Amino acid sequence: MAKLKSSLSNMFLSLTLICVFAGGILAGVNHLTSEPIKASQKAKLENAIKKVVPPFDNSPSEEMYMGVTSSGDSLKIYPAKKNGKLVGIAVESFSKKGFSGEIK
Repeated sequence: MAKLKSSLSNMFLSLTLICVFAGGILAGVNHLTSEPIKASQKAKLENAIKKVVPPFDNSPSEEMYMGVTSSGDSLKIYPAKKNGKLVGIAVESFSKKGFSGEIK
């Protein structure tokens, strides 16, 4: 096989093909892993909620709603229910007054 002459068009074409190939692989991996990542994040949130509220049988992360504070910030509110009755609420709050920025 003959060696290609090093020119701007040859370099541009080869780099473009490499980038398209690498981008396609990254897009495929992202597509394959997006659902397991979402499921893992939901399970992590549910486990954190289980630590701070009484036992529940619903999915607080699916019933989450936003609340507003007096300063205009928003809070995530997770209602925990057992047999349709509210048994507790987990609130995800934050403050921008931390030493190095936001604290959750």
